[in-house]
Amino acid sequence: MIWGNHSAVKPRPWGQIHRQTPHLAIDNHPLPGARPSDDGECLQSIADSESLQLIARELVPGPEVRTPLPPEVTRYLRGSSSKATRRAYAGDVADFVCWGGRLPCDPMTLARYVAERALVHRPSTLARRVVGIGRVHVTHGFPDPSKHPLVRAVLSGVRREHGASQRRAAPLLLRELLAVVAALPNDLRGTRDRALLLLGFAGGLRRSEIVQLDVDDLRFGPEGLKVCLKRSKTDQEQLGRTIAVPYGRTSVCPVAAVKAWLVASAVIEGALFPTLMGRRVTARRMSDQVVSLIVKEQVSKLGLEPAAYSGHSLRAGFVTSAAQAGVGFLMIQQQTGHRSVSMLSRYLRVSNLFEGNAAGALL
Repeated sequence: MIWGNHSAVKPRPWGQIHRQTPHLAIDNHPLPGARPSDDGECLQSIADSESLQLIARELVPGPEVRTPLPPEVTRYLRGSSSKATRRAYAGDVADFVCWGGRLPCDPMTLARYVAERALVHRPSTLARRVVGIGRVHVTHGFPDPSKHPLVRAVLSGVRREHGASQRRAAPLLLRELLAVVAALPNDLRGTRDRALLLLGFAGGLRRSEIVQLDVDDLRFGPEGLKVCLKRSKTDQEQLGRTIAVPYGRTSVCPVAAVKAWLVASAVIEGALFPTLMGRRVTARRMSDQVVSLIVKEQVSKLGLEPAAYSGHSLRAGFVTSAAQAGVGFLMIQQQTGHRSVSMLSRYLRVSNLFEGNAAGALL
């Protein structure tokens, strides 16, 4: 039996097991948000293969606790996801362990976790955590409990009872963006933020794509700017794609803003948007969290609620504004790189509620 007979093993508090195993980590990043719980100490970092085996011996009797993975398989398996994704998995496992779970787990334990945490997390968050927990099992050669029909059925029940709606970042629409960039000062930080906001919007870029841009990814031409996106959320194999950002027809032009930033900063290589130390440009790449902080700071100056906005508001604002201007879905998709038109429609269901409304045509 792959999972073993858990009832044959005398349960021990997680803290006792944890103290006998080394601290665990993914890419040397400790697990975020780990706090003590009623069931003992929380896992501080995610399991590597050796540590998971130690934990497994406390849970599953017998030598056959997992299917060993050759080093070359483990290497490429880890490389199949980005560091940001692996950090997210670390957070998923942290929450599971703080609840009282242990690794590896069986489907029944994971189903109980879903049921009990349904009052704490949104259904979408729970679904993501289940995927992360399952992925960690697979990475270390253990069966994936997240695929079990029991776990899927419980998740389905949670969605039906608690609703499956997701809280999405408010779109930063074109008129709001223009007001934001017009209010920015012309100092070094203001010049950088103006270029970042306009390029992120005009390119329909994710915040991770914005901060990954290097100066070498830009090609200026007579019609505008070509931007090479070497990697993105939906392009983990680094096939890459190139988007075009034309010269603006208004006084606020994203191409001109990027040129102004390159002149002001004297950045000629490396990260397009590095961090600043006062009036000095550093060699450190900006984190994607800083993009969100910039958006929140600037929308608050317009009197908008910053909690409703994030770095994703630039991408959402581009899609929404383009659709409201009558741009076709396929043209929008070509710019944003969405894998399907159905993904784009998520932005538009809320933004166009009053446009072409059937009740409005009657009353």
